[in-house]
Amino acid sequence: MRRAFRFAGVDEDFSHEQFGREWEKSSAKSSDKYQVMEKLIKLPGLRSFDRNFDRLPESLRWIVEKVVHDPEKPSAPKPELSEQQLEYLRGLFRDDVAGLQEFAGRKFEGWGEY
Repeated sequence: MRRAFRFAGVDEDFSHEQFGREWEKSSAKSSDKYQVMEKLIKLPGLRSFDRNFDRLPESLRWIVEKVVHDPEKPSAPKPELSEQQLEYLRGLFRDDVAGLQEFAGRKFEGWGEY
């Protein structure tokens, strides 16, 4: 964030409690609350609400996020990719990753080798 702020000419030391917020990170999609919401938004009068949800102010969307997705729950399990799938993706993104790393002027540790 500090580098992005510096680039934008903003105070590098600015911080906000919402910087650490993660959207839809939990396994709550299997919860009853989430399932009820999924059924509700399919009703004729609520379909437009679902389509326009992203246009609501972020603070309002976060309230819904906390109720429906419960970010305090553990992270959702991540799918395991086979070595064949990983190799395909490495080949697909190798040039893009190299270009991004060159543009950023640094390696991205933890991204694996591309």
